Amino acid sequence: MADFATQNKYPLILVPGGNPPRASLGYSLVQILFVLNKAKLINSSFIKEIESSILLINKDTKKIQANALKVATQIKGKKIAIYTTVGHEGIAIRFRQQINENSKQLAWTNVIPEMTHNEIVGWKKEHEELAVIYCAAKTDFERNLRRMKVLKEVTKKYKATIVDIDIKGTSFFEQVFLFVHLTDWISVFLAELTNTDTLEVKVIDHLKLNMAKK
Repeated sequence: MADFATQNKYPLILVPGGNPPRASLGYSLVQILFVLNKAKLINSSFIKEIESSILLINKDTKKIQANALKVATQIKGKKIAIYTTVGHEGIAIRFRQQINENSKQLAWTNVIPEMTHNEIVGWKKEHEELAVIYCAAKTDFERNLRRMKVLKEVTKKYKATIVDIDIKGTSFFEQVFLFVHLTDWISVFLAELTNTDTLEVKVIDHLKLNMAKK
């Protein structure tokens, strides 16, 4: 494809290879934003937000990693539920997927307020084997934060391990990149604590081989 684009003088963006897609989010996401900007579908305000995210991550790297290790230690050996508020579902799913692929653990996600109409009813028994991670920003809709507070009381009642993660940042992309950076480290530390190979995905390779058969 790169040769074809070059030969025909088409615009070309090359994402460095050799890494799992989940480890190349910075390359894949940022170039898409620039493409959308070039097509005049979004303005260039995202550039400053990304730059400020990089500065914050570099400034607080040790603090972020220490927090990630603390969370990983809390959820080690647990089945994991990730609950967040509407608007953050995408990064919560990313967190779940990193736990799946890097840590080789099952996890699920759900979103407030929708889950407070259904999944909350499922909390009727003790679940000491579960860790519930609550992810929210202080700027979230006030009634959803109140719903989360009530949900937290319910899950704590049934002896689940409760973990809070503040979604920090003053802009959309700051929140995205700071959260992704923190939770990626959580998945890596969780893998280390359980002597798990973060890169191994044999079951996916097995699936691809079977799907390639005629």
